[in-house]
Amino acid sequence: MVDTLTLSNGKNYPTEVLEIHHEFEVAADKLLENAYAIINSQPTVNKSKIERLSKFGFKQVKEIEEGNEILKKTELSEETINLVKYYKVNYPYNKFITEEQVKTICHKYNLVCGEVARFRGFVPEANLEQIENFKLKKAESNLLRVEAIKYSSNIIFEFDIQDYTIERHTGKYYHFYKKDVSGYAFQSEDGIDFYSGDKQNIFGLSHLGNIRFNIQGKSGFQICAPVKDMDISGLELIEGYKLQRKHIPDPVVLQPVKGGYLVVTAWGDEASDELVVNESMN
Repeated sequence: MVDTLTLSNGKNYPTEVLEIHHEFEVAADKLLENAYAIINSQPTVNKSKIERLSKFGFKQVKEIEEGNEILKKTELSEETINLVKYYKVNYPYNKFITEEQVKTICHKYNLVCGEVARFRGFVPEANLEQIENFKLKKAESNLLRVEAIKYSSNIIFEFDIQDYTIERHTGKYYHFYKKDVSGYAFQSEDGIDFYSGDKQNIFGLSHLGNIRFNIQGKSGFQICAPVKDMDISGLELIEGYKLQRKHIPDPVVLQPVKGGYLVVTAWGDEASDELVVNESMN
């Protein structure tokens, strides 16, 4: 028999479902805790001296290498802190979570993450209302995501293109630009299916060689759910998602944003939903 806990609304969900919900809820707090810990653990760096040494070409001295590594860790942690604080202020009812944290939770509880159009399970009325009431602010509504495929090994990944622009060039090709940076790296005949390599590293993708990517448009809701509730036709499970553990029904709806996702709503098994229970008894 599966252990259950009773929620404040009277619903009984399996304990493990509540554990999953809790992990999504506290993800932002863990991010802050870890970011502050990294910053506080770093030794003091003489940033001025590093800049002066770099100015005269001292690129490989130990003080430069170690100092830059420390500064990089600190800057990344500060960016994380700023992101979490921004979403706490602008989306007080929606917890922030990173892509890496979503991946970890999915691995742990045998969930998969995909577009809500792929979801074949049940959506309770109360959670549908939460989805309907969720509104993105203008700063996030312009966010685009693209799926890129590396020619040689067919590696699929995503990156945000909120700060990029697409312009038609010479009347034939569309070029993909990064705002406030001269030059472009990718081109397309239709402005959708881009290709070539990032030789000048304008987008930070030069290490991948030639790639192609398809503009998917504004990111819609994503959902983390058991694979049995998802239509995975035409897709493949990547990053080692294994379907070996027991099924724990736990859909969680996410909104992609810069740096990760906002948690929109989550629920348990439809058997615990008041509407379904009432209908089955009538």
